[in-house]
Amino acid sequence: MAEHSDLTLTALYNVLEKLKAGDELTGKDEDVRLRGLVLILKELHETTDRFTAEARPLGASRSRICSSERSTGQP
Repeated sequence: MAEHSDLTLTALYNVLEKLKAGDELTGKDEDVRLRGLVLILKELHETTDRFTAEARPLGASRSRICSSERSTGQP
């Protein structure tokens, strides 16, 4: 983003959300996608989500995990 000072994180994430939803991108959105490297951002988020899902015990919801951590003091 240092090379494109007119791009904002909000613009990048708005385009990312449109991509995730399968929405059509406008010309401005396409410009943000290309210059902001939004596809790399999308890939990083997908990788993080996948690793998080793999690390979480099967069938455990986030609220159950947090509740367990509070009661045992263990992460």
